[in-house]
Amino acid sequence: MQRWNNVPVRLLSVLVSGMVVAGCGEETVGVEDQELMLDGPATIRILLTDAPADYIAAAEVDIGRVELLPADGGPPIVISEDGTDGFVNLLDFQAAATTPLADAEVEAGTFAQLRLVVEAARVELIEGYAFRDGDTMKDLKVPSGAQTGIKLNLRDADDDGPLEIVPGETVIVLDFDVNRSFVLRGNPDTPAGVHGVIFKPTIRVSGMDVAASLSGTVSTELEGVSVEGLVVSATPTDGGTVPGYQTRTATSTTAADGTYTIYFLVPGSYDVTVETPEGLGTEPEAVSLSLAYNENATGVDFEVIDISGSISGTVSTALTDVSVEGLTVTATSEDEEVEPVTAATAADGTYTIEPLLPGSYVVTVEAGDDLVTDPAQATVELGPGEEVADVDFEVIEDVSGTISGTVSTSLADVSVEGLTVTATPDDEALEPVTAETAADGTYTIESVPPGAYTVTVGVGAGQATSPTEVALEVAEDEDEADVDFEVIATGT
Repeated sequence: MQRWNNVPVRLLSVLVSGMVVAGCGEETVGVEDQELMLDGPATIRILLTDAPADYIAAAEVDIGRVELLPADGGPPIVISEDGTDGFVNLLDFQAAATTPLADAEVEAGTFAQLRLVVEAARVELIEGYAFRDGDTMKDLKVPSGAQTGIKLNLRDADDDGPLEIVPGETVIVLDFDVNRSFVLRGNPDTPAGVHGVIFKPTIRVSGMDVAASLSGTVSTELEGVSVEGLVVSATPTDGGTVPGYQTRTATSTTAADGTYTIYFLVPGSYDVTVETPEGLGTEPEAVSLSLAYNENATGVDFEVIDISGSISGTVSTALTDVSVEGLTVTATSEDEEVEPVTAATAADGTYTIEPLLPGSYVVTVEAGDDLVTDPAQATVELGPGEEVADVDFEVIEDVSGTISGTVSTSLADVSVEGLTVTATPDDEALEPVTAETAADGTYTIESVPPGAYTVTVGVGAGQATSPTEVALEVAEDEDEADVDFEVIATGT
């Protein structure tokens, strides 16, 4: 017989942010009070619960048939033909509140899955928000998998096998995560607004008599920053995602005073985190903890802090009649989704680029016509809240040269357009410079600093160039021309 902590199992299945079958004020038998029952029928009860949601006033589902699937592959056991008996608003069952979904006597045995048939779903936006057509409520398309039955894996306490339901009562809680299950398309806070909602049921499973909880407070000393409505997640350390509609990550949102509680957690180890707006983070960044059976962990607290940083320095020059005031300094993130941030130099050439999210940046200066900077660019690693100083540049005359030539070929069906020509400097402190060939095979590599280079051409498979490479010296303001190559077949 599979047991939670050596007692008969009572299962709590949690549908992330949405469904649980069991009443908040309903009396249940605790682990300490359970007695080992070897005879008699097994009773299974399914409860529905939910977590708060952003922008959604009502998230309604109509659940029909509820089935248990035996582990031995036997026929499904129907424990309810009409689970919710019409639409229910998942947001009516938050925190520890639940509502019955199914209650039936079954023969004791081992079961692998619980299956729910979702017949319909609809959503209503909060006051002040509407869909593009002006409506505030929409009927949603139910995924085919949900129409034929959402399969939720039932596992024992050690997550290493199907659940054995023994004589007595087994309680299953389903937590339907509204934020994850009802995905808004579009941005409610932009003129474009919300143009639709995708229904993606997401479900979490645990056991009622052994379920744990954790709570805490999210605070901040930052002016103008609210601690209300932040999503707090508890993710199992071995991963919170499982195939299909199921998840093991539990969520909750903070109240106006920053307090939160996550209920119905399977005993085990979790990483707890808080989702914050861009430019903000938490201290600590995450809390790791282990929850025992029926444990109510408190004091899992966070402080919202400003994690944005800055990059500063000075742009100087020894050139007469060249001003270092008003030059544009740009920090470009390696993350393409982060927009570049710029700053202008003051009269003395100093600058500060802020605010910047943590990450890796390339800093450059627009020096002006016939001018460049030394160095040409600077790479900066910026930590949370870090202020990196002394990222300095000097404006100097542009004494770089060019390398030009033509790439040709006598091979049929081989194009000389769009080939990359690279000049690799002998000085490892300098970066390689490149250019692409035009339709006629000509190319010009601009802004080549003085020095020794090896020039090569990138060609396709089965091809080579003659010569393979060209070594040359580029002097100040020198244009190296007629650096030509021919594309040939490999081995020619």
